[in-house]
Amino acid sequence: MAGLWTAFIGVLGTLAGVSLTYWFQRKGQHTERLRQERMLRYGDFAVAIMEYRRTQMDRWRDWGDETGERSQERFHDLFRTRSAAWGAYYRVRLISDSPPVVTSAKEALDLVTAIKQVRDAAELEALSERCREAVAHFTDIAAPEIQGRSQTGPDAVG
Repeated sequence: MAGLWTAFIGVLGTLAGVSLTYWFQRKGQHTERLRQERMLRYGDFAVAIMEYRRTQMDRWRDWGDETGERSQERFHDLFRTRSAAWGAYYRVRLISDSPPVVTSAKEALDLVTAIKQVRDAAELEALSERCREAVAHFTDIAAPEIQGRSQTGPDAVG
C-alpha cells in the first residue's frame, strides 16, 4: 500500500510541475509578445507623428504658392499622414497600460495639429522643435514598457 501512495504522490508532483512550467512559459510568451507589439506600435507612432509634422510644415510653407494638381497632391498627402498619425495614436491607446504614455502621445499629436495655426516662420520653427521634443519625450516615457521596466500594469517587472 505504501508503494501505491508513493507512486500516486509522484504522479501528482509530476503533473503539478508540468502545469506550473506550462503556466510560466505561457506568461513569459505573452509578456514577450506584448513587449514586441509595444515596440512596433510605439515606433510606428513616432514615425507617423514626424511624417504628419513634415506635411504640416510643407503645407504652411507652400500655402498659396501652389495651384492645381500640385496643391491637390499636397492636400492628399496631408490627409494621409494625419490619418496615419491618428491611427497610430489609437493603437498606442489600445496597447499601452500606462496613462503617461497615452498622455504623452496625445500631447505630441496635438502639437503637430497646431502647426496649421502658426502665423510666421519663427513660430513655425519653434513649434516644429516642440513637436520633435514631444516625440522624444514620448519615446523616453514609453521605453520602460519596451525594456521591461514598466512600473504599471499586470506585467510590471520591478
